[in-house]
Amino acid sequence: MSVRAASLAFALLALGAVTTSAQEGYDLRGLVGRKPAVGERVRIEKEETRSQRMGPRSMEAKPASVYVEEVMAVGADGEPTRVVRTYEALKDEQGADVTVTGVKVELTRDEATQRHAFAPAEGSAPVPPALEKDLRSTIGQRNKRAEKGVTDDDMNEVMFPAAPVAVGGTWSIDLPRVIEVMGGFEEGDVDLAQSSASGKVEGVEQVDGHDRVKFTIELRLMLKKMQGRPLPGPAPLVTTMTFRLPAAADGPDGDTHMTQHLEFDAPGPQGKVTVVIDGDEKERRARLE
Repeated sequence: MSVRAASLAFALLALGAVTTSAQEGYDLRGLVGRKPAVGERVRIEKEETRSQRMGPRSMEAKPASVYVEEVMAVGADGEPTRVVRTYEALKDEQGADVTVTGVKVELTRDEATQRHAFAPAEGSAPVPPALEKDLRSTIGQRNKRAEKGVTDDDMNEVMFPAAPVAVGGTWSIDLPRVIEVMGGFEEGDVDLAQSSASGKVEGVEQVDGHDRVKFTIELRLMLKKMQGRPLPGPAPLVTTMTFRLPAAADGPDGDTHMTQHLEFDAPGPQGKVTVVIDGDEKERRARLE
């Protein structure tokens, strides 16, 4: 299992907002599962840092992108079936700027098969290789979930409680089901008895004069194997996700921040070598009129 695979699994959660009163609590499942309307336009800023250190050797990737998504069609389930994405800025994995002037991409979802695809939109400039590589990776992850019959609603149901949660309230998470819908794990990869998962509503914050609900999820998965290979000893993969979404349930605005950390000792030619894998991913969404 790669940190990238786990990251993508969570990065596909859609932002939105549905809430009851603050006294009754917040419908978190509705917050992250909001259904967009045809014609909705959202500006999305994403930045990510992935690093891996093995003894004195290290590698780092720092991709980033800015684009506007417009929903062109939705299915009977309320989820988009066609979205046009217009790019404003892009950085490749080395953090170098990539020219995306005039680049538009059409993302589609087949309702019957739940298969996802992408192609240059009509009138688009050529799609640069760095962007095509990223899109193929993202679409590939979505299709792997589709092959397993896992939808965004399934992921939301697993991660978030059915009942509203008040500020300061917590909820438990079904770990076996989380691992099943996440993908990237094989049977026996995770020691469930030593793992944990929970969520908490942290509070309400003021952002640009509007209330946003802040809530977090922490997953601590004790790995016994990584990419099918046994580890020398159990190692915790710690994932923390922080959401800040509108309390007024008035659109797709909001932001998410996810961090991941995995550290373990691996055998080396001259003894044990410490391996450290970190991930830091941020996404901000702002509705456009």
